[in-house]
Amino acid sequence: MFSKQEIMDRAVSARTDGMPIEAELAMATVISACSLFYKKQRSGEDYIEHPLTVSTMNTRSRSKRIIGMLHDVIEDSDWTLDDLRTIGFSERILKAVDGVTKRPNEKYLDFIVRCGQSGKDAVDVKINDLKHNMDGSRYRHIVKDEKQSLKEAAYNLAHHYLVDLKKFKENGETHYNYPGTSMVDYIKSRREYVSQPEMVNRLLDMFSSELERLPLPPPTFKAPFPGMG
Repeated sequence: MFSKQEIMDRAVSARTDGMPIEAELAMATVISACSLFYKKQRSGEDYIEHPLTVSTMNTRSRSKRIIGMLHDVIEDSDWTLDDLRTIGFSERILKAVDGVTKRPNEKYLDFIVRCGQSGKDAVDVKINDLKHNMDGSRYRHIVKDEKQSLKEAAYNLAHHYLVDLKKFKENGETHYNYPGTSMVDYIKSRREYVSQPEMVNRLLDMFSSELERLPLPPPTFKAPFPGMG
């Protein structure tokens, strides 16, 4: 295992005349493996399995594999975008890594909307990340509490938001979503969410900074018991 400084020193010394590094995927793998060395999944297994899976899921793109390998590094370690820039990762990689990285104090659904504005690389990698996070087979032995259930519902909403974003066409043939659509506006365009206003509003309360909420149905009238009122 190498420290961040050791990796940076070796990578920078290997560059010539400021040219971008070679073997970016190998370097991304080293950074991910070392920076997340002590981190575990909720299942107790080594965390590196997650970025390895995300980086290879549904893609043969070298850039997306690099982004997938790095997608948790900034959020879960002391690495920064500037560190990755110093080593020599391309601006395409840096833009997408920033797009798939939740920032401190950023609400989760706000992050998803920002990711949707960060380009195709970020959207595709985040969809893969969500698919793996929602894979129930990884956590069969873990009993879910209410907080975890709400978090999984937020993952599901985020996945639909980004998948529908990929369906957007400028000619207007598809209309569910487009880059920059607010989460509430997206929710209001989908009948399956509008039909569950209480659950949706709980998700918005916990994971979004948007102020608008779905209207709740009027309370059902209950006749008083005989002899009362």
